[in-house]
Amino acid sequence: MSDPGVRGGWPVRLGDVLKPALERIGPAGVWTEAKLRKAWLDVVGEQVAGSAHVRRLRGSVLEVEVSSDTWATELTYLAASIIEKLNARLGAGTVSEMSVNRRRKQR
Repeated sequence: MSDPGVRGGWPVRLGDVLKPALERIGPAGVWTEAKLRKAWLDVVGEQVAGSAHVRRLRGSVLEVEVSSDTWATELTYLAASIIEKLNARLGAGTVSEMSVNRRRKQR
């Protein structure tokens, strides 16, 4: 039998290969933010995701941009629940705070 660590060896899960490679290319935060963006729709649902999107993850502060003041208020009230659900998927402490801002109008 061939050695799993040698090319042509045992099959390896793609995630086991990609995660270390991507962490070498960029900071771990980039990888975490990508996973967070993927989880966003499932966590908040289609209606919220249609009016609110992830702007960025800065450290453990999630910056969310919304389409109106109404959505800003709604997400501010839902922040604790959203953070809890995201951390359940991504790991404890991934998101500690959520900053909600209204989308700036394009000129």
